[in-house]
Amino acid sequence: MSISVTSKLNDNAREFKAGESTGFGLRLGVKFYNNQTRADEWTNYECAIFTRTDNQANYYRQALVKGSVVEVSGSGCWIKTFEGKNGTVNTISILDPKLGYVYRAQSDQNQPSVDNGLEDDIPF
Repeated sequence: MSISVTSKLNDNAREFKAGESTGFGLRLGVKFYNNQTRADEWTNYECAIFTRTDNQANYYRQALVKGSVVEVSGSGCWIKTFEGKNGTVNTISILDPKLGYVYRAQSDQNQPSVDNGLEDDIPF
């Protein structure tokens, strides 16, 4: 099974070192209307993209910023469950993620913030 998710980034990607690679953690949220609760809700996704080259890392630093729209695909997914600040949190982790489409946001710090329903304490 494959998966593809397109979402606007509510925060910059979280950069981290992983051996000889540089990783970029992404959290994505997709809004949907739940007919049972009759309310808008969110499905939370997460993944980490890795690179070993400085040029690619620099591109990710510039492109994976708050406000950018990205498409991430993967070979599958699995559900992660943990206790967050507001109780149990479920998120879908994208396996073997590949970054597809990227629309880079302008570096304007005055962009409006959008609540995408994601918890701040989702671990990578």
